[in-house]
Amino acid sequence: DPEDPGIEDGRATVFYSDALAALRPDNHGIAYAFAFNLQWLASAERLGGNEDAAQASERRYIDIVHTLTDADPENRLWREQKVELYRAYAKSLIDQDRKTEARDYLRAALAEARQLAAHDRDNQKWAAFERSIDLLMERSKP
Repeated sequence: DPEDPGIEDGRATVFYSDALAALRPDNHGIAYAFAFNLQWLASAERLGGNEDAAQASERRYIDIVHTLTDADPENRLWREQKVELYRAYAKSLIDQDRKTEARDYLRAALAEARQLAAHDRDNQKWAAFERSIDLLMERSKP
């Protein structure tokens, strides 16, 4: 239900996150939190039957991730977040049977995950990224 109180709370959270991010454009932590709030809202909007709002939120969080990684391409934390957001977005696309589009995001996430793993082969989180992306790639096949 688009008028669900939980969705309304999520919209309010996104509104205030957006305002805070605008006040502090130099604070990438705020932008990162904003992106994850948008990701949550996109999922909630989709479950509530509001596909247009879900896709708008998804486009915004992808833009934020690009802004973060473009501002500091060597920052592994932002690159890690890019992998996580791309992976989540691709999963959402697979669930919507938009598999071709999902594969584009999965390929980008996998390339990023491999670059991260090359910096630290012992990092289990980055190794797990590759495995989870491989599983989603299997689900995204036509």
